[in-house]
Amino acid sequence: DRREKLGAEAVAVYNPETHGYDMMSRSEAPKGAEVYNNTSDFQKGLKNSARLQDVTQKMHDYEKALHSYPGDHLTADDAEYMQKLYDKYVSAVPAGGVGSTHITLELAGLDELSRDKYISKLSDSAKERMAAYVVARTTALEMQRIETDSGRLSQGGMELDLGAIPRPTDPRDMADRKLKAFNRSVDTFAKATPLAPHMETPAQTRSRLETEGSTGTNLSKKDQDAVDALNKKHGLGQ
Repeated sequence: DRREKLGAEAVAVYNPETHGYDMMSRSEAPKGAEVYNNTSDFQKGLKNSARLQDVTQKMHDYEKALHSYPGDHLTADDAEYMQKLYDKYVSAVPAGGVGSTHITLELAGLDELSRDKYISKLSDSAKERMAAYVVARTTALEMQRIETDSGRLSQGGMELDLGAIPRPTDPRDMADRKLKAFNRSVDTFAKATPLAPHMETPAQTRSRLETEGSTGTNLSKKDQDAVDALNKKHGLGQ
């Protein structure tokens, strides 16, 4: 009975081909596979790993958008309307909060920003830049979710991370410095956050994305579909 019970136990089996985990019963695990007990701590580490990878992917996409249409080259109209959008929907959210109410205000503002009349006045390149910014800003939600699970992120830490996300109107040099600061804070946070074995750290994810970019690899289908859906919903990049 004990052997049967152990064999029926749900476990996580590392899959080296997908660099992820397959959930199955212990008796179904391939011989020689790395098997982990599917505990609450393991699931927390798996979720944190996925969230940090998502944060890194979003910031990488935003960096590409910033470089494709540098703030230094914005037309006067694009710069004016982008700043109006930022002031109306981002700066307007009260600072200093990291709770669910604050996050709800952030996301509601970003949704309103995406549907504002000023969006239609932007050039196609500026629309894509703003769309990437909206997605990048949701990193606040990802970091908040990690904080909720691990109890590590302080209010000061959240403010620092958000402040390091470049504004859509920032010149390229300033945007690059902010991105590096944001990435350093994410790396530091990741080192003290429970992660699942074998899963990429944010630094490893960035390295992979940079390598893929240098060889002409596009976004994954999942990420591209997410961006396309956002653009279609709000009429961006059309």
